[in-house]
Amino acid sequence: MNENFQQIHQLFEQLRQSLIKTSTHSPESILNNLANTCSNLIKLEWLTPIDTLDMFEYMLKNCLELLDMTQFIDIIVQYYTTSCLNFFHKISASFNKICEFNLIDNMTCKARQQMYYRLLDQLSASTRMACFLKNDLSFESTEIDHLQRTITNFCGSLLIIILRYLVLLHGRWINIELDKYQNTIFIPFMTFLDKCFTINKHLHNKILVTEILIFLLRTSSKTQTIPIFIHINYIQACLRWSSLPYLTGYDYLYILGILYNIARHDDGLMLLSSGEYDKILYQFRPEIANTMIIFILYHDTLRTFYLNYFMMMILCFNKFDNYDINTFVTDYLIPTILNASMSSTNEDLNFHLSELWIIIMKLCTWNNYIDHILQNNEFPTFFADILSSCLYYTENTQLDDISNRVTVMALINILWNISFHDRYKIVLIEHTELIKRLELIRSTDTVDKVVHNIYIPRYIPSLRRAIDGLWHNLYPLSLVKSNNLTSISNKLVHSLVISYSQVDITFCRQIYDIFNKLPQLSISVDFNNGKYLWKEIAETIEQSHLILFLISKDFYNSPACRQEFFYAIYTLKKKFIPVFINTDYQASSWLRSPLTRSKHIRFGNEDFMHTCDELLSMINEYLSIKIPPISTPKSLSDAKQWNNQDVQQWFIRNNILSELYDFYQFQNGNELLLYGQAISSSTWINEYGRIKLRFEEKYKQKNQQLSSYDFSNFISALERLKNKNISSI
Repeated sequence: MNENFQQIHQLFEQLRQSLIKTSTHSPESILNNLANTCSNLIKLEWLTPIDTLDMFEYMLKNCLELLDMTQFIDIIVQYYTTSCLNFFHKISASFNKICEFNLIDNMTCKARQQMYYRLLDQLSASTRMACFLKNDLSFESTEIDHLQRTITNFCGSLLIIILRYLVLLHGRWINIELDKYQNTIFIPFMTFLDKCFTINKHLHNKILVTEILIFLLRTSSKTQTIPIFIHINYIQACLRWSSLPYLTGYDYLYILGILYNIARHDDGLMLLSSGEYDKILYQFRPEIANTMIIFILYHDTLRTFYLNYFMMMILCFNKFDNYDINTFVTDYLIPTILNASMSSTNEDLNFHLSELWIIIMKLCTWNNYIDHILQNNEFPTFFADILSSCLYYTENTQLDDISNRVTVMALINILWNISFHDRYKIVLIEHTELIKRLELIRSTDTVDKVVHNIYIPRYIPSLRRAIDGLWHNLYPLSLVKSNNLTSISNKLVHSLVISYSQVDITFCRQIYDIFNKLPQLSISVDFNNGKYLWKEIAETIEQSHLILFLISKDFYNSPACRQEFFYAIYTLKKKFIPVFINTDYQASSWLRSPLTRSKHIRFGNEDFMHTCDELLSMINEYLSIKIPPISTPKSLSDAKQWNNQDVQQWFIRNNILSELYDFYQFQNGNELLLYGQAISSSTWINEYGRIKLRFEEKYKQKNQQLSSYDFSNFISALERLKNKNISSI
């Protein structure tokens, strides 16, 4: 411990002793000495930056501990308020100097990580800070109002400094380990904000509210942390706050940024795009920006607002006003991409290139937006920018970087989507340098390298699949055609392929588990046969008798599904059955025409197993075979009379996660119906947040997670059952 550190340590020890009457030193003189030490912290030239930061952290730690001492309230706050306020002011000034001199840049990644978690540990351990965030500060004194105001000021000032420090320390190593702070930090922050916003007192704590929102925004920017926000209902809270008409422009900006970050995670995307919230999101129009003075005065703030709003909506939904999206792409998205491309950090307005290219990738799944993006932005100039960026980021050294790898995945998927259009395919084929580079990558193990500590959404095809798909779109003649199938009428086993989006893998597994039990069918699906490359997939399709396409918005958005669909129905003229996996989705664009001429099955309206039997009946018709129904479910009209075995069979018939049956332990159908009635007054997502923590605690040893899909599947089946038994409830 160096001399200066020792001095700070002794001063805090003297202060503690003076508070418990075991020291002759005056608390006022000690506080003044601490204030002077703070002032000199940055001026001491012989201190290394790391020493300075360590001493500053030590001061924050001791301040938190002092707040928890009863004597601190009884003595310091009542008799030495001025000296204490001066000390806190000097701490704040020292922090500003730390920022000014960029001292944190001198820390290693590991040192920053360790300090970050130490600060969180100290903050979460503070009893007084917890009471402050709950608005539950209580004192035994005749001057309660004075004490309340003073200690509130102390807590708020210290928390502001700590939050700013945490944001500065923030790094790419932030991950799900933060879940241990759910109850001690994230929930109290949400409670504090909720109270400030709902009673319209956020302006009384304007700076602190802003710093909490910035901390949450920065934390949520690391997609691995999003399950924490989902578990403790931040989606509902943010949507509730965004609907309030009196927040500041910065409040809306940060709340919207948190929602956008949540939408970047598969679970968050599913929840935000559900029927529960789509109306709220559509009602939150960006025109609000035109009424806010900060957006009028500061163009970058306006840009950030529009980017957060439209990128969130593009991730969540398929229906837009074409004019709004085209304007957004031209005026905001493309300029931000160009700015980020010229930045040494590959960022503009805290948006990384990988995020921006993912949005272009999503838009390029829709034909009407491809033309606008490529033609209205000085095509082929912007097209050339995409190609040159792809060449740059496919250098082996670049692929080692986490963000760069996601960037190149997005870029190649953009080119893959573009390659479905003949007018753009020609330009791609002529770009020989790119073709050589892709072939080189495809032939090396670089493409299969696993990059840890990175989250990649399921809707982004893998790097190998994207390169493979693009390559074979450009050179379809390289496909090997299999021999013609013999007549299927004499076969005992019939080959059936399931084509689906990776986002819908849970539903696909449900279908596979049901139909794979039938000896008359041989089911081919990638997670079972291990065939992920296009040549293998194409051969499997060629050798099949029938194809099931699991239709959803994610199927439409997937270039892999599009490639399989086109090859099966246009090149091979295969028999196929469109299977809509939910009641809401309506096919559009390239998917609509062939589906309007085909019989289809739609899940969601009826009992799951009943719909499976309908699908089996259609398979029998197409293959000219006779497979008996999978099950004969018990009548749903008498659910109130079910025993626990009937309830268990209902869970099985509807393909509901078996652990949910064990978790709830419904003894009869009446209990099941009453539960459905009880939760009907609230959104299923609220119930999901409540149940998820208990469920995962119970099945911790099995490491069994409760996904939003599994729970929504249970709720949907329960809703159907309730509607069919409404008169008996």
